[in-house]
Amino acid sequence: MMKTLAFLMVIVMACTPSNGWETLEEITIRGTWNHEDPLRLTLKGGKEEEEDLYFTVTHTPDFGYENIYLKYVIRQSGNILKENVASILFMDDQGSWIGENKGGNYAVTKKIGSFDMTKPLSIEVQQYGRKEDLEGVVAIGVGVR
Repeated sequence: MMKTLAFLMVIVMACTPSNGWETLEEITIRGTWNHEDPLRLTLKGGKEEEEDLYFTVTHTPDFGYENIYLKYVIRQSGNILKENVASILFMDDQGSWIGENKGGNYAVTKKIGSFDMTKPLSIEVQQYGRKEDLEGVVAIGVGVR
């Protein structure tokens, strides 16, 4: 059930020297993100080896917390490879935002693990925070470097 979450676009970007991503799939979020609104992303396979998988979260400077909890499931060929909750820090010990400044917003990246990329991976992500409706998240991405 989609409540207040609207998917604006799905972007697939190729690796460039400026962004460092080999593959990145990102969903832009407008409005609030509800606990019950999972985001589904797919990374294409076809590689001959394991790749490091990362989440990237872009948030506004008025995001209300120092971190975000993401509950996720990673599947390949219908099998669950990993199911977990990740805490991604947005602030350093001095209370300053960390990550890449992207037009006034901040993008923070966290490695989730290494996975066989010979076949596509499907990733389902839900916000698992303190509030049912979370404001201030601009985009969620998953990618390999």
